Amino acid sequence: MRRQKQSRQLQREMEELLDEQNAWICLMDPDSFTLHYRNSAVARFAPDAQPGTVCYRALMGREEPCPGCPALEIREKKF
Repeated sequence: MRRQKQSRQLQREMEELLDEQNAWICLMDPDSFTLHYRNSAVARFAPDAQPGTVCYRALMGREEPCPGCPALEIREKKF
C-alpha cells in the first residue's frame, strides 16, 4: 500500500514537472498511435488530444500517420 502511494506521488510530481514545460510533450504507443499522456502545452493547443485518442487525428486532423512521423521509424527499427 505504501509503495502505491509513493508511486502515485511520483507520478503527480512528474506530471507537474512536464506541465511546466513550454514544449509539447506526448507519450504515445508507436504501434497504435494512441496517446497515453500529453502535457498542458499540448492541451492548450489541441484540447481534443486526450489520452486514448489517435495522435495524428487529434493533433493534426489527419486520417493517417503524418509523413516523417518518428513513431513510424520506431516501429520499423523496434528499439
